[in-house]
Amino acid sequence: MAGQTICGDNARVWQLDNGNLLAALTDGLGHGHDAHKAALMCLDTINEYRNVSLQEVFQRCNERLALTRGAALSLALFDKELENVTYAGIGNITSTLVAKRTKQFLNTCGIVGQPPLTPPLLQSSDFHIGRDLLFMTTDGVSDNLNYTRYRPSLFPSLQTMAELVLLDGATRADDAGVVVVN
Repeated sequence: MAGQTICGDNARVWQLDNGNLLAALTDGLGHGHDAHKAALMCLDTINEYRNVSLQEVFQRCNERLALTRGAALSLALFDKELENVTYAGIGNITSTLVAKRTKQFLNTCGIVGQPPLTPPLLQSSDFHIGRDLLFMTTDGVSDNLNYTRYRPSLFPSLQTMAELVLLDGATRADDAGVVVVN
Protein backbone atom coordinates (compact mmCIF):
# COMPACT_ATOMS: atom_id res chain seq x y z
CA MET A 1 0.00 0.00 0.00
CA ALA A 2 1.28 3.45 -0.85
CA GLY A 3 3.14 5.08 2.02
CA GLN A 4 3.66 1.86 3.99
CA THR A 5 7.10 0.40 4.65
CA ILE A 6 5.89 -3.15 5.38
CA CYS A 7 3.22 -5.31 3.82
CA GLY A 8 0.57 -7.48 5.45
CA ASP A 9 0.36 -9.71 2.36
CA ASN A 10 3.03 -12.40 2.18
CA ALA A 11 3.66 -15.60 0.27
CA ARG A 12 5.96 -18.57 0.20
CA VAL A 13 6.43 -21.74 -1.86
CA TRP A 14 7.98 -24.93 -0.45
CA GLN A 15 9.26 -28.10 -2.03
CA LEU A 16 7.96 -30.85 0.24
CA ASP A 17 9.75 -33.98 1.43
CA ASN A 18 7.88 -36.03 -1.21
CA GLY A 19 8.90 -33.67 -4.06
CA ASN A 20 5.54 -31.92 -4.37
CA LEU A 21 5.07 -28.14 -4.07
CA LEU A 22 3.04 -26.19 -1.53
CA ALA A 23 2.20 -22.54 -2.26
CA ALA A 24 0.74 -20.19 0.35
CA LEU A 25 -0.60 -16.67 0.16
CA THR A 26 -1.72 -14.90 3.32
CA ASP A 27 -3.26 -11.50 3.93
CA GLY A 28 -2.98 -10.23 7.51
CA LEU A 29 -6.10 -8.28 8.39
CA GLY A 30 -5.73 -4.56 7.81
CA HIS A 31 -2.28 -3.24 6.97
CA GLY A 32 0.89 -2.13 8.69
CA HIS A 33 2.93 -3.84 11.42
CA ASP A 34 0.14 -5.96 12.96
CA ALA A 35 -1.00 -7.30 9.59
CA HIS A 36 2.61 -8.07 8.67
CA LYS A 37 3.13 -9.87 12.00
CA ALA A 38 0.01 -12.04 11.51
CA ALA A 39 0.99 -12.94 7.94
CA LEU A 40 4.54 -13.91 8.93
CA MET A 41 3.29 -15.96 11.89
CA CYS A 42 0.98 -17.78 9.50
CA LEU A 43 3.83 -18.57 7.09
CA ASP A 44 6.10 -19.70 9.93
CA THR A 45 3.37 -22.08 11.11
CA ILE A 46 2.91 -23.46 7.59
CA ASN A 47 6.66 -23.97 7.36
CA GLU A 48 6.59 -26.01 10.55
CA TYR A 49 3.60 -28.14 9.46
CA ARG A 50 4.07 -28.13 5.69
CA ASN A 51 4.23 -31.93 5.37
CA VAL A 52 0.81 -32.61 6.98
CA SER A 53 -2.68 -32.39 5.45
CA LEU A 54 -4.03 -29.03 4.31
CA GLN A 55 -6.80 -29.26 6.93
CA GLU A 56 -4.19 -29.76 9.66
CA VAL A 57 -2.19 -26.76 8.41
CA PHE A 58 -5.30 -24.57 8.62
CA GLN A 59 -6.06 -25.83 12.15
CA ARG A 60 -2.50 -25.13 13.35
CA CYS A 61 -2.54 -21.65 11.78
CA ASN A 62 -5.91 -20.94 13.41
CA GLU A 63 -4.48 -21.86 16.82
CA ARG A 64 -1.29 -19.82 16.41
CA LEU A 65 -3.02 -16.72 15.05
CA ALA A 66 -5.61 -16.59 17.86
CA LEU A 67 -3.72 -13.78 19.61
CA THR A 68 -3.27 -11.74 16.42
CA ARG A 69 -5.77 -9.85 14.30
CA GLY A 70 -5.97 -12.93 12.03
CA ALA A 71 -5.47 -13.45 8.33
CA ALA A 72 -6.93 -14.75 5.11
CA LEU A 73 -5.04 -17.81 3.84
CA SER A 74 -4.95 -19.84 0.65
CA LEU A 75 -2.92 -23.00 0.11
CA ALA A 76 -2.30 -24.90 -3.12
CA LEU A 77 -0.68 -28.33 -3.06
CA PHE A 78 0.78 -29.42 -6.40
CA ASP A 79 1.20 -33.17 -6.92
CA LYS A 80 3.74 -33.64 -9.70
CA GLU A 81 3.10 -37.36 -10.11
CA LEU A 82 -0.70 -37.13 -10.27
CA GLU A 83 -0.50 -33.84 -12.22
CA ASN A 84 -3.08 -32.09 -10.08
CA VAL A 85 -3.50 -29.28 -7.60
CA THR A 86 -5.51 -29.40 -4.38
CA TYR A 87 -6.63 -25.99 -3.20
CA ALA A 88 -8.13 -24.67 0.04
CA GLY A 89 -8.70 -21.11 1.18
CA ILE A 90 -10.32 -19.05 3.91
CA GLY A 91 -10.99 -15.35 3.45
CA ASN A 92 -10.58 -12.79 0.72
CA ILE A 93 -7.96 -14.30 -1.57
CA THR A 94 -8.83 -14.97 -5.22
CA SER A 95 -7.28 -17.96 -6.97
CA THR A 96 -7.63 -18.56 -10.69
CA LEU A 97 -6.39 -21.59 -12.60
CA VAL A 98 -5.57 -21.03 -16.26
CA ALA A 99 -5.38 -24.37 -18.10
CA LYS A 100 -7.46 -25.83 -20.93
CA ARG A 101 -10.31 -24.08 -19.13
CA THR A 102 -10.18 -21.21 -16.69
CA LYS A 103 -11.41 -22.06 -13.21
CA GLN A 104 -11.80 -19.94 -10.12
CA PHE A 105 -11.38 -21.71 -6.79
CA LEU A 106 -13.78 -20.86 -3.97
CA ASN A 107 -12.72 -19.76 -0.51
CA THR A 108 -14.61 -20.42 2.70
CA CYS A 109 -15.79 -17.26 4.48
CA GLY A 110 -13.97 -16.47 7.67
CA ILE A 111 -10.68 -15.42 9.22
CA VAL A 112 -7.84 -17.71 10.24
CA GLY A 113 -7.14 -16.99 13.90
CA GLN A 114 -10.71 -16.25 14.93
CA PRO A 115 -12.22 -19.48 16.31
CA PRO A 116 -14.19 -21.47 15.61
CA LEU A 117 -12.45 -22.32 12.35
CA THR A 118 -14.80 -23.26 9.53
CA PRO A 119 -12.93 -25.99 7.63
CA PRO A 120 -11.99 -24.87 4.13
CA LEU A 121 -13.45 -26.61 1.12
CA LEU A 122 -10.85 -28.85 -0.55
CA GLN A 123 -10.95 -28.50 -4.33
CA SER A 124 -8.89 -30.37 -6.91
CA SER A 125 -8.13 -29.88 -10.56
CA ASP A 126 -5.72 -31.17 -13.15
CA PHE A 127 -2.51 -29.13 -13.18
CA HIS A 128 0.37 -29.74 -15.53
CA ILE A 129 3.55 -28.11 -14.24
CA GLY A 130 5.20 -26.10 -16.98
CA ARG A 131 1.95 -25.65 -18.93
CA ASP A 132 -0.82 -24.50 -16.61
CA LEU A 133 -0.86 -21.41 -14.38
CA LEU A 134 -2.33 -20.71 -10.97
CA PHE A 135 -2.73 -17.07 -9.93
CA MET A 136 -3.40 -16.35 -6.25
CA THR A 137 -4.10 -12.70 -5.39
CA THR A 138 -5.12 -10.84 -2.26
CA ASP A 139 -7.92 -8.29 -2.14
CA GLY A 140 -5.44 -5.53 -2.94
CA VAL A 141 -5.56 -6.77 -6.56
CA SER A 142 -8.59 -6.17 -8.77
CA ASP A 143 -10.92 -9.12 -9.38
CA ASN A 144 -11.39 -7.97 -12.97
CA LEU A 145 -8.07 -9.11 -14.47
CA ASN A 146 -8.11 -11.41 -17.48
CA TYR A 147 -5.49 -13.97 -16.48
CA THR A 148 -5.58 -15.74 -19.84
CA ARG A 149 -3.52 -12.89 -21.31
CA TYR A 150 -0.54 -13.74 -19.09
CA ARG A 151 1.45 -16.43 -20.89
CA PRO A 152 4.81 -17.74 -19.64
CA SER A 153 6.32 -17.43 -23.12
CA LEU A 154 5.83 -13.64 -22.93
CA PHE A 155 7.82 -13.17 -19.72
CA PRO A 156 11.42 -13.87 -18.75
CA SER A 157 10.27 -15.21 -15.36
CA LEU A 158 7.22 -15.83 -13.19
CA GLN A 159 8.45 -13.00 -10.95
CA THR A 160 8.16 -10.60 -13.89
CA MET A 161 4.67 -11.93 -14.62
CA ALA A 162 3.62 -11.43 -10.98
CA GLU A 163 5.00 -7.88 -11.04
CA LEU A 164 2.91 -7.11 -14.13
CA VAL A 165 -0.20 -8.52 -12.44
CA LEU A 166 0.48 -6.05 -9.60
CA LEU A 167 1.00 -3.18 -12.04
CA ASP A 168 -2.18 -4.08 -13.92
CA GLY A 169 -4.40 -4.78 -10.94
CA ALA A 170 -3.19 -3.30 -7.65
CA THR A 171 -5.93 -1.16 -6.13
CA ARG A 172 -3.50 1.14 -4.24
CA ALA A 173 -6.02 1.26 -1.35
CA ASP A 174 -4.75 -1.94 0.30
CA ASP A 175 -1.70 -4.18 0.54
CA ALA A 176 -1.42 -6.40 -2.54
CA GLY A 177 0.06 -9.85 -2.94
CA VAL A 178 0.42 -12.22 -5.91
CA VAL A 179 1.64 -15.80 -6.30
CA VAL A 180 2.04 -17.35 -9.75
CA VAL A 181 2.79 -21.06 -10.15
CA ASN A 182 3.58 -22.63 -13.50
